Parts: sequence; structure tokens; C-alpha cells
Amino acid sequence: MGRLKIKHFNRNSVFFSWVLSYISILLIPLVISSIVYVQSTHIIENEINRANKAILRQTQQAIDGHLQDVQKLALQIAFNPRVQGFMYTRPPLKTSNRYTANQIFKDLNSYKPANSMVKNMYIYFKYSDFIIADVSIYEPGL
Repeated sequence: MGRLKIKHFNRNSVFFSWVLSYISILLIPLVISSIVYVQSTHIIENEINRANKAILRQTQQAIDGHLQDVQKLALQIAFNPRVQGFMYTRPPLKTSNRYTANQIFKDLNSYKPANSMVKNMYIYFKYSDFIIADVSIYEPGL
């Protein structure tokens, strides 16, 4: 059997030097492009995360502000002396009670312009089964 001869490239050959130069010429831009790509994706991710955090912070502040306004409105309604006086009223309602209900109705309408986020307001009075809203007054059985 014959021996297989494996050609070894002579490091001093022209072909070897050309292959080596072409590989180095192709590899340098490839390495530089890879580094630039990795760095640019890292920068873009950081910018996106920073922008998203800023938007979330602004949204949180806006919602917190609206919730504080709603909480102030709820306290304003809860501590309204007319509401507190009408709270334990039981049927049948007297004329003075109906007048107080009408005043509460007017109070609710006066709170509405200052709180643009709140579209409708309702107060349910358990003992009298009576609802006063910013649009109307609802009595049981009517």
C-alpha cells in the first residue's frame, strides 16, 4: 500500500502568505463590526430602559396626583355637615330633609368643576335608602 502524502504548507510560500493576509484583512473588520454591534445594542438598551423609567415615573406622579384629588374630594364630601346630618335620616322624609338633600345635590355639583377626573359622584344613604348624585336625586319607590 502506498503512503498518503499530506502536503504541508511551507510558511515561506507565497500562497500561505496570501491566505494569511486575506484572512487578516477579512477578520479585522469582522471583529471591529462585532464589537461595535455589541456596544451599540448595549447603549440602545440602556436608552430604552431610561426612557421607559422616565415615562413610568411621570405616569406614577400623574396617577398619584389624581388619587390625592379623589381622596380630598371624598374627605370633603364626608365632612360636609349637610351630609353628616342627613346620614342617619330615616323615612318618611320631611320637607326639611328634602331641602337638605337638595342642598347636598348642589354641593356635589359645586365639587365637580374642581375635580375634572371624577365624572360622576354618588352618595348612598343606607338608613333612608336614598341616593344623591351629581345629576339627580333618587328615592326608593319613585
